[in-house]
Amino acid sequence: MNKKLTLIILVFTTCFTVKAQTQKGSQLLGGSVLFGITNDKSDNVNYTNSSYNNSYKSKEISFSIGPDYSYFVANNLDLGLSLGYGTDKTTYNYSVANTSYSVLPYKNNNQYYSGGIYLRKYFLYNQKIGIRTGPYAQYQKYKYQVDYLEPQVNNNNFSQTGNYVNTGFILDIVYFPTKRIGLTSTLGTLGYVYGNSKFVGSYSNGQDKVNSFGVRFVSALNLSLVYCFGK
Repeated sequence: MNKKLTLIILVFTTCFTVKAQTQKGSQLLGGSVLFGITNDKSDNVNYTNSSYNNSYKSKEISFSIGPDYSYFVANNLDLGLSLGYGTDKTTYNYSVANTSYSVLPYKNNNQYYSGGIYLRKYFLYNQKIGIRTGPYAQYQKYKYQVDYLEPQVNNNNFSQTGNYVNTGFILDIVYFPTKRIGLTSTLGTLGYVYGNSKFVGSYSNGQDKVNSFGVRFVSALNLSLVYCFGK
């Protein structure tokens, strides 16, 4: 049985324009903030030996923030920069049917920093609805840590750090119901990813590399509300 509850999710984007939204010389200044709490419960059944049945409860707290700025170097063409920081912490607590079988509680902590640049061309119908697309490049640095909550097993703790570079083309849908209010959503990307990561643990240490190219379609509709103000 799974139960997930998100208590608070806030996404806010603002922009400043000196002319119409996509005219040369216009500027877009925005950002996003997200805060969420998720609770989950799961029961795991071992049909071979019921003494190994266990259940767990988890609680995840996530937070992310990132400013975004772009300048229209020509009509319907903007050049922009973005920054980002995010963190999420998850705590797992277990219960088991057999007291001699121990599943230890632990917590995960993930943090990342990112920065990117993009150039986007807007194709709008009647300055209302359309798409924007163009090249982008993004750098991300992250750290992932697993800590067991029992002192006698601290040597089982695990940590991983990594760096990634993403580059390619992005495709968004854009809709401006009024001159000052708009909605955007990413549809997908065609990109290349290169990265490397190092991990340190009690059982193994090592390094992984990522080198891939592919197409990614966004499976969920992620809307950003845009408010424009200026002269």
